[in-house]
Amino acid sequence: LQGLTLLSKATMMFGLAKYLPVEEVGRFGLFFATINLAMYAVGMDFYAFSAREILSASAEGMPRIVRNQLALHLATYLVVIPPLLLLLVFTFGMLPSSLVGWFCVLLVLDHLGQELQRVLVTLQRSSHAALILFVRQGIWGLGVPAAMALTSKNRNLESVFVVWALCGVIGLLLGVWCMRDFAW
Repeated sequence: LQGLTLLSKATMMFGLAKYLPVEEVGRFGLFFATINLAMYAVGMDFYAFSAREILSASAEGMPRIVRNQLALHLATYLVVIPPLLLLLVFTFGMLPSSLVGWFCVLLVLDHLGQELQRVLVTLQRSSHAALILFVRQGIWGLGVPAAMALTSKNRNLESVFVVWALCGVIGLLLGVWCMRDFAW
């Protein structure tokens, strides 16, 4: 699944290069890189600490740790994202204001999905984590070029962002379903 995820990302870039203008491909690449770098700011590499805590916790204590981690991340989003947007949009002019909503949605979805994957790996559910990775990052890499090939109305960044967000939501729901057997 991890290999397919990488292959699908390459397929998506070829598809974007074929169906979108060069400026849009460049804008997507910068947007994608910015999301990935911003995930460090909102995540604070907290997963290293939480993994140790989860591994040392009892089965009954683990859900509390995961809930606390989620609460921390939600608070971090409220504290980190506004100044980050000020820097990216107004100070440096690196993020067009038309993409601010997508930036916030995709940053939160990608970060929550990544943290959920890390929790599943810590809980020795690596196959579930790999499946979530494929849903979050692989399927849309295959679906976007296919949708662009089928109809010209899908040949825009908005379609890319919609499918990206949809796969992020599906990945989160799948991850929550994979953890349903814990004593929440």
